[in-house]
Amino acid sequence: MDQGVIRSLKAHYRILIVQLFIRAVDSNQPLPKLSILSAIHMLTAAWDKVSDITVHNCFKRAGISKASQEYAINDTEYPFKELEEEFDNLRERQQDHAHLKLMLKP
Repeated sequence: MDQGVIRSLKAHYRILIVQLFIRAVDSNQPLPKLSILSAIHMLTAAWDKVSDITVHNCFKRAGISKASQEYAINDTEYPFKELEEEFDNLRERQQDHAHLKLMLKP
């Protein structure tokens, strides 16, 4: 049961990290170094984004409900969709910045 909850938590945490790096790239700042305190704050924010529904669904998948077998067959939840979109966004922006640097070279 906890693997699904941890998977969701990690996905939300990674999204926050990627967003932090995107903000740095967009503002032409160096990539930030994370302190333990800021990582803990980000982890807390990620935990707050794990929904009650996700926890409930993980109980279903673990077989702790009557409908768990049906649910496991029809599961369509994919928590990494947003993360993949953020990575694609970051890659595009890095390519744009690299292209601009080449154009601005004397």
